[in-house]
Amino acid sequence: MARPYDKPIAVIGDVMLDRYLRGRVNLLSPEAPVPVLNVANQEQVPGGAANVAMNCRALAPEVLLFGLVGDDDAATALTNALRNADVSVHFLKTASPTIVKTRIIDSDRHLLRVDLEKHFPAEDATGLAKAAIGSFDKFGAVLLSDYAKGTLNDPQVYIGSARRSGLRICIDPKQTPFGCYRGAHVLTPNALEFQAATGVAVTRSDFPATATALCAELQLDALLVTAGAAGMYFFEPQKPMQHYAAVPVSPVDVTGAGDVVIAVFVEGLQRELSYEDAVCRANRAAAHSVTIPGTAVVTRAMADE
Repeated sequence: MARPYDKPIAVIGDVMLDRYLRGRVNLLSPEAPVPVLNVANQEQVPGGAANVAMNCRALAPEVLLFGLVGDDDAATALTNALRNADVSVHFLKTASPTIVKTRIIDSDRHLLRVDLEKHFPAEDATGLAKAAIGSFDKFGAVLLSDYAKGTLNDPQVYIGSARRSGLRICIDPKQTPFGCYRGAHVLTPNALEFQAATGVAVTRSDFPATATALCAELQLDALLVTAGAAGMYFFEPQKPMQHYAAVPVSPVDVTGAGDVVIAVFVEGLQRELSYEDAVCRANRAAAHSVTIPGTAVVTRAMADE
């Protein structure tokens, strides 16, 4: 019988194409009081759930990504980039456009982000869920990357199926409140997402009790709250909070840091590492990722050092 690590990781969620326009601003426009960027280079890379899949594939032998895209050039660019990185894809084409985020950067200064997106209809999400769940017997773990764009409008469909299949399902959540994620094995919100869902900041004295109670209420195996320079907080039902200090670095760009965290964490769990070891690896990898400009993909060396 194949071990979980011998099976692919399934990544399901809101896939995006991240575009970067980098250059220098040397003057203001005569047409309006806005800077004029002289573009020196352009780049486009997988973002959102697609970035999660890229990071999983940098560590795991096989990854299959499920997502919704449009019938457009952005979908073609995204598919090609993923296949070049040896990430298998199952994209359902929809009438909505592929999500594209364009970041305009003057040297190292982020000037503006332009988003092209339209919330995906429920019927598209249902069609994708049928395709993904029909393949659950092939996977060793399931990872949901929810950016609240409509792909995962009903996480319970995935959670129930994963539980019945004996699969660990871990979720990077965006929808609030978190009740829609009840029954997941692990949630990995950042501090702002946790506060939006509970009304409690990680700096408050009642944060540990609130997080522990949330774990029990949602029937989670564990909850990992990431808090940037404040580190990471890990909770299990009826156990004391574990705090992991942030690795000291000089951040350059935090884009996609949460993607790195859940990818490295899930890959560690799939290899049957302890929660502590999986969190420590994710913590190190996240620190490396914020020192890299743009949407980052970490290496095994970055996680293991």
